[in-house]
Amino acid sequence: MSINIKTVEITEELKNSFKDYAVSVILGRALPDVRDGLKPVHRRILYAMYSEGLLANKKFSKSAGVVGEVLKKYHPHGDSSVYDALVRLSQDWNMREPLIEGQGNFGSIDGDPAAAYRYTECRLTKIAEEFLLDIDKKTVSFFPNFDGTVEEPQILPAKIPNFIINGSEGIAVAMVSKCPPHNLGEVISALLEIIEEKYFNGPMVDIGRLEELIPGPDYPTGGYIYGDLSYKDILETGRGSVTLRGKSIIGFNEEIKRKQIIIEEIPYQVNKSKLIEKIVELVKGKNIDGILEVRDESSRDGLRIAIDLKREAIEDIVLQRLYDLTPLQSTYAINILGLVDGSPKIIGMREFLEVFLRFRYDIIRKRSQYELSEKERRFRVIVAFLVALKFIDRVIDIIRLKKTVKEAKLSLCEEIFTFKEGENDPIIQMLCIQNCFEKGRQIILDEFQAESILDMKLSKLVHLEKRDLEDEALKLSQEILTLKSLLEDVQCIMQVIKEECLDIRLKYSSARKTVLCKDSRKGFYEDKIPEEDMLISVSYFGYIKRTPFINYLVGDRKIYNKKLNLSNKEDFTQENFLTLSNAYLLIFTNLGRIYWIKVHEIPIASANSVGVNIANFIKLKEEKVAAIVTVRRFSLLSGEAFILISSKHGQIKKMDLICYSNPKVEGMSVWTLQAGDEVIGAQIIGEECDILLSTKFGMAIRFDSSEVKNMSKNSKGVKGIHLKDEDEVVSIETVEKDCTILIVTEFGFGGKVSENIYKKQLRGGVGMETIKITEKNGCILDALKVKDCENAVLTTDNGSLFRIRVCDVLGIKLRTKCLRIAKLHKKVFERIVSISKIVA
Repeated sequence: MSINIKTVEITEELKNSFKDYAVSVILGRALPDVRDGLKPVHRRILYAMYSEGLLANKKFSKSAGVVGEVLKKYHPHGDSSVYDALVRLSQDWNMREPLIEGQGNFGSIDGDPAAAYRYTECRLTKIAEEFLLDIDKKTVSFFPNFDGTVEEPQILPAKIPNFIINGSEGIAVAMVSKCPPHNLGEVISALLEIIEEKYFNGPMVDIGRLEELIPGPDYPTGGYIYGDLSYKDILETGRGSVTLRGKSIIGFNEEIKRKQIIIEEIPYQVNKSKLIEKIVELVKGKNIDGILEVRDESSRDGLRIAIDLKREAIEDIVLQRLYDLTPLQSTYAINILGLVDGSPKIIGMREFLEVFLRFRYDIIRKRSQYELSEKERRFRVIVAFLVALKFIDRVIDIIRLKKTVKEAKLSLCEEIFTFKEGENDPIIQMLCIQNCFEKGRQIILDEFQAESILDMKLSKLVHLEKRDLEDEALKLSQEILTLKSLLEDVQCIMQVIKEECLDIRLKYSSARKTVLCKDSRKGFYEDKIPEEDMLISVSYFGYIKRTPFINYLVGDRKIYNKKLNLSNKEDFTQENFLTLSNAYLLIFTNLGRIYWIKVHEIPIASANSVGVNIANFIKLKEEKVAAIVTVRRFSLLSGEAFILISSKHGQIKKMDLICYSNPKVEGMSVWTLQAGDEVIGAQIIGEECDILLSTKFGMAIRFDSSEVKNMSKNSKGVKGIHLKDEDEVVSIETVEKDCTILIVTEFGFGGKVSENIYKKQLRGGVGMETIKITEKNGCILDALKVKDCENAVLTTDNGSLFRIRVCDVLGIKLRTKCLRIAKLHKKVFERIVSISKIVA
C-alpha cells in the first residue's frame, strides 16, 4: 500500500488554514447580512419556526421542538448556541422589535438565564412574519443544508430594514460589528424620502436631512443620549460613539422623610444587578458620599432602583457621581459592519438604505415574475375550460372517439377552434387582448391546456360555473396586464415598495424610547456646590482626603495643632493644599504627567482619618504627586492663561491652560524629562508676570515670563536657572510689586522677605543668594508668595500640622539666618515636608 505524503511549508499551510477559518467565521457565524440583518443562526431559527407554522396567530410550541428542528435540518452545532440565539430574539431589553414571542422564563435584565428549553414555549411575532411572507414565491435563492437532505434560504425576503432597526453585534476574525438599534418609524421615513429623491424627483436627502430624520439610535431600554448630539459623522461613516445615560428622577421618601434618586431606565446592555452592586461598592469604599441605602424595587410594571440620600447630601452632586463612576452613564461604541454582497464592509446609513432599497426592488421583481407566471398558467387553464364549454359537443366527440387518453390529448391539440366574426362577447375581447388567437379568431390548444380539459370535472359544465370561469378569466387578464406593466416600469415597482413601507410604518412604528438630551452646560450641577475652604491632604503613599478647614483652629504656632492618622507608620503627609470645594485640581506627577480631579469628588474625612487611595480617582503609573494646582474655571479661549512647570534640575516649560481642560482618566504626558529629573511645582500665570525660582541651597532667580515661549506637550522646556553641584529647585512662584515671600526650611525655620530684594535677571542665570543655609536651619523647603491676612499650614513627616499667621512671622534681611516658626521634635528628627496657605 503506497502512502502519498505531500511536503508543504508550515507557514503557508497555517496562512491558508487561518484564512479559510476566518472566511468561515465571517460568512457563516459572526456577521449579519445587511439585507435582512440576520446572522445564519437567527435566519435558520425564523425559517424553521415559519416552516412549522408557529405564526403569531397560532398557539405556542415548545422551544425544545424548535431547537431540535434547527439542529436536525440546518444548524449542526451545539443546542445552547441555538437556544441562546432564540432567547435573545425574544428579549425586549435587547431587541428594539422582538422577533419571537416567548412564554415562560426567558431571562431578565439582571442577567438571569432563561429556563431550560423543555420548559419554555415560543412563536413568531407579527413583525417577524414580515421577514418570511414572500419566501414561497421564489424571491430568494435556496441552497442544500449541511447533509443535502433539505434546502435552506440564503437570505430572508425581509420587508423591514432589520439590520438598523434591531441592530447587531458580532466578533469575527480581526473585525467587530456593533450596530445600534434605531426607531422603525424614523428609518422608514428616511427610506421613503430616498425613494422620492431617486425615483419621483423629490427633494435631495443630504446628510443633514438624514440626521433630521434619524437623529440617533433608539435603544429598547430607553434612557438618554447625552452630550454632543451630532450624529452626522456616524450616519456618514458608520463609525463613532454615543454617551448613554439612565433615566433618573429626584423624589422624596415619605416614610423616612428623605430625598431619594429613582432610576427608571438604564443604558442599553447594562446589567441591573451589577449596577446596584457597583453603587453599593462605591458607597462602602467612600467614593460616593451622601447615599444612605440602595434598593431594587423593580416589578412587572417596570424597572425601579431607589437610592435614599442622607440629609446633608446634594442630590445633583450624588447623581453626577453615579454617572461618573457607574455604568449608569456608558459610552456605546458604534461600528456598523455587515456583509454587503458577501463581503464585510463598514457602511453608512445612506449607503445601507440604498442597499436595502435595491434588495427590496429585487424581491418585488422576483415576486411579480412568479405571480405573473402563476397567473398566466392559471389563465391558460381557464381559456381551455372556456373553449371546451364553447365547443362542448366537438370536444366530447373527439374524446369519445379516441381509444386512449394520449390519443385524445393529441387530437385536442390538433383541433382548431374558431370563434365567429362579429361576436362582441367580453371573453372574446379578453382573448384578443391576451393574444390567444392564432389567425383570425382561431385557437389551438397546447398539451397543458388539452390535459386540463381531460382532467376537468363535469361540474364545470353547469351555467353558474361557466359564469365563475368567465369572471375569473377577466380578473386574471387584468392582473396579468398590471403585472406586465409593473415589471416594465421601475417607478411602478418603487411605488409598491413605498406602499409596503407605509403599511409597515402604520402597523409597527412606535414612539422613540431613547430621548436625545443635549446639555450645553456640562457640569451645571457644580454651581450648586457650596463654596467652602477645603484642606486637601496627600500622603507619600498616595492617600488623599479633603477636610473642611474650619476644623483647624488657629493656635499657638509653637505647639501641635492637629495630628494626622496615617495608614502606614512609614507614610507621611507629603502635601497639604488649600482650595475651594467647587474647584478643580490639576495634579502634576514627578514624571511629567497630569491628572484632573474635581475637589467635591474627594470624600470628606476627619482630621484623624486616613482618607482614600488616590488610585480611586487617577491611575498613577509608578509615579508620585509633585504639584497640585487649583483651577476655578478653565479658560475658554487660547492664550488667556498658562501653566508654568518647573523641574528640580532648573528646567521650565510653559503651556496654554486650555490644553489641560479635559485630561483622560489615565492622565496625559505633558513633559518628557531627562534621566534623574523630576517636576517640583507648577503655577498658573497670565501673559506677563515675573517668575521666581528658589533652590534648596538658598539661591533664587527672578525673570520675566515673556522669556519663556508657549510650548507644545512634546517640547523639552528651557533652562530657568543654572544650578551648582547637588543643588535643586524647590519652588516656583509668580511675583508682583510689593508682594511678600515666606521662606520655610525643613527644620521649622523661616522668615518673610520683600519681593524687591530679588533683582530681575535674564532667564538661565545663576541667580542670587537669599538666606544662609546652616545645619541648624536645614535646606529651604519652599518659598511662598503670601499676604499678612493669610495663614500658613506646615505639615511634618510625623503627621503633625502647624497653622501659623503670616502676620506673626518676622521679616529677615538678605543673606541672613532664619527664625524659628515651628517647634519640631528633635529626638525623632522631625522635618517639615510641605507648606500651604489660606486666607484667614
